[in-house]
Amino acid sequence: MILKIFFLKMLLISLLFSNKYNFNELNNFNDNVKEGLKYLRIEFSDNKQPTLVENNNKIFQITINPRRNNYEESVMMAFSCIGKIINQRLLLNTYNENIFIPSIVIVHCNVPIGRNGTYFKTSSTFIILDSFITGAINASTFWNEIISTTEYLSNELYLNKDPSFFRENVEYENLIASRIAIENKNDPNSANLISMALKSKYIPGLQGQLESMLMKHMKSKHSKLMNDVLGSSPSDEQLLRLGKLIFIHIQKPINELQKIHTMDSIRFLWNGGKYPISINEFYLRNSNN
Repeated sequence: MILKIFFLKMLLISLLFSNKYNFNELNNFNDNVKEGLKYLRIEFSDNKQPTLVENNNKIFQITINPRRNNYEESVMMAFSCIGKIINQRLLLNTYNENIFIPSIVIVHCNVPIGRNGTYFKTSSTFIILDSFITGAINASTFWNEIISTTEYLSNELYLNKDPSFFRENVEYENLIASRIAIENKNDPNSANLISMALKSKYIPGLQGQLESMLMKHMKSKHSKLMNDVLGSSPSDEQLLRLGKLIFIHIQKPINELQKIHTMDSIRFLWNGGKYPISINEFYLRNSNN
């Protein structure tokens, strides 16, 4: 009885101080980023709120002030700096709920070009960023990813809308992608289709056909899972984004992929999600996975 009372007290204390600890973790992450940028000699400003929460996504953002002739390099180095900090936390604090790992990273860039300067922002999900850091995707692919999200500022307003992944729950998408990758790990037809669809953008006329095939494949084989987790049918744009994540995951060894899916599942539950029955059924059918 005494032990039960003791554990209840410890639980209450941990709940009371959990928010403070999370805030300290955010400050620690922010300080690590600033130290990294200073080491790389990248000037930055403190004029942006470090984190926001939109659609259950944790958003980390920072403003850099590069010179006019090296802003591309500075943007890549800033993302690399943040990505390495995220990767270290994923490796060292795997099962710590309070650790701060942003779902989305935004780099604002203030370049001294033109009369009033040029101001833009780029963004990336942490999975794409970590894939760049670990070498799953190369620098050219990552650059194309962040360039596709670029928004320019005019009269204090960004000209374009936020990338579509801002409107979705990134952790849910990660959970779906890693699970489907495990299921299709030994299916060469699925892997080849996803690979071709994502590499076809430089071939006129082929991209649309392969993307259409990929979406039909995703809808026919995985529609129930996606509906269960997302709560609705995903858009075509979201299906393509999921396909990209699956292709990144499916290239990894199965033991690494299982660990990734475990962590995706834990973050999914931490964010208040209810674990989909369809995933439990999958593991019952495939006990080796």
